[in-house]
Amino acid sequence: MDVATSFSAFHSSEQAISDAIRKLNMKIANPKLVLAYLSEHYDELTIQARLAEAYPDSQILACTSCKV
Repeated sequence: MDVATSFSAFHSSEQAISDAIRKLNMKIANPKLVLAYLSEHYDELTIQARLAEAYPDSQILACTSCKV
């Protein structure tokens, strides 16, 4: 089993997910499972859509931190 990680420090949801996907694609091709953790400051719908677009054949599980 291959495991790869990726992250981004961009503040914009679109820039952050594009950066993270680019970095992940450099490490692994066609992942079977994508686990994503994101700050509540990001737009989860943007992240979800971009991950589904980038990895249409992958299981995608995502969660976010919780505002208190």
